[in-house]
Amino acid sequence: MILQIVDFCCGANDFSRLMKEKLDKVPKKCHFKNYDLIQPKNHFGFEKRDWMTVKPNELPCGSQLIMGLNPPFGVKASLANKFINKALSFKPKLIVLIVPKETERYAPYSCWQNILLTSPSHISFWEKLFPLCFHCLGIQVRSKEDAL
Repeated sequence: MILQIVDFCCGANDFSRLMKEKLDKVPKKCHFKNYDLIQPKNHFGFEKRDWMTVKPNELPCGSQLIMGLNPPFGVKASLANKFINKALSFKPKLIVLIVPKETERYAPYSCWQNILLTSPSHISFWEKLFPLCFHCLGIQVRSKEDAL
């Protein structure tokens, strides 16, 4: 089974490119789809499109999906909740989110709040994110360097 990793508001489009580099070392084959309204410098897997217009038949079934990452927040997380609700309609295997505390919690998904947000630096953030994603996907890494 080949997983599809979807970044529904990719911004600079770093997450998928970095995730691919890490998964290539494991090795784990994944497809990437990254949406945003503004064209990033990094075009990897990018489609200039409003996430809210993506239809369920355009992505694989839920058990093959990993979604996230950093939706716009809006007032009291209102936009973040809209983006997350849209993602939940696809029933993904895993959702990775960077969101404010006001974001709603969604069953049956577990919430590991603060695991990712406690890092003071960008590098520390990625060092915590990739091993967490690998663990959730059941990917065994040979060494710490494979996950980082």
